[in-house]
Amino acid sequence: MSSVTLALLIIIPVIILILAAVLLIVIIAAIVSKKKNKKVDNVNKNNSFVKDAPQAKAAPSPVSAKPANTANPVVQAKPAVQAKPAVQAKPAVQAKPAVASAVPVKAVKVTSAPAIKEEKVSTKAPAVEEAPTLAMGKTIILTSEADGSRYTCACKAQTKIGRKSVCDIRITTDKAISGVHCIVSIDHEGNLYVKDNNSSNGTFLNSNPVTNETALKSGDNLVLGRTAYLVKIV
Repeated sequence: MSSVTLALLIIIPVIILILAAVLLIVIIAAIVSKKKNKKVDNVNKNNSFVKDAPQAKAAPSPVSAKPANTANPVVQAKPAVQAKPAVQAKPAVQAKPAVASAVPVKAVKVTSAPAIKEEKVSTKAPAVEEAPTLAMGKTIILTSEADGSRYTCACKAQTKIGRKSVCDIRITTDKAISGVHCIVSIDHEGNLYVKDNNSSNGTFLNSNPVTNETALKSGDNLVLGRTAYLVKIV
């Protein structure tokens, strides 16, 4: 079979299907239009009945016989409403002086509050004064055993030793020393303690690794990075 015949065999059924669909649509549209026309006819009929019904009510013309309303003088008897003077008995509301008695109650609460605040402030003041006594009169001196360089610092509650600028004793000659290599603290009695600050190469005191706070005194050998220092406390 040639390609032309194949194309015809495919196209012809498609055309037939399209024509059938068009016919179905036309038939359905005709049915729907008939139903709509029937509904319109029914609505028109109903409207005609409705329009005819109210015409029979033309009889209300007797309304003109309103002369009976001439009896409205009875309505004028409303003067009885003028008995409203009884409403003036509201002077009883003047009994609000009872509210004035609540004012002194509030005044009592306000005066008691300031006393509580003054007590809290006074108790906190003494605790702050204890901190300066920690590091008075103590100075730490580190002398390098390699080149004799000396580092001196007055002890604080926490004295930082390392390469960073935030350190109290800054050592930049040894790259094996960490930024904040170790911390020297002091207690209330003036005793010094050294603790490693998670340094890369560790802290050693008298050849022993420092893991927790360890007492530090004059004559100790403190190794930071690759350098050993002689400790002197004055």
